Amino acid sequence: MIRAIVGDLTKVEGVEYICNAANGIGPMDGGVAAAIRRAGGRVIEEEAIRICQAQDPQPGDL
Repeated sequence: MIRAIVGDLTKVEGVEYICNAANGIGPMDGGVAAAIRRAGGRVIEEEAIRICQAQDPQPGDL
């Protein structure tokens, strides 16, 4: 189910994961990505960078 809400998406109960298609290199510098990093800590950003380096996502990839 998809639904729209207003508020801090990092504090929504019952959410299994958050997907943010901000960039394909990993750093989480602004916007939604920065909110996710602030909520989850540096480890979230480090994992994003590691995955992006390993998978090399490109625009249009699914």
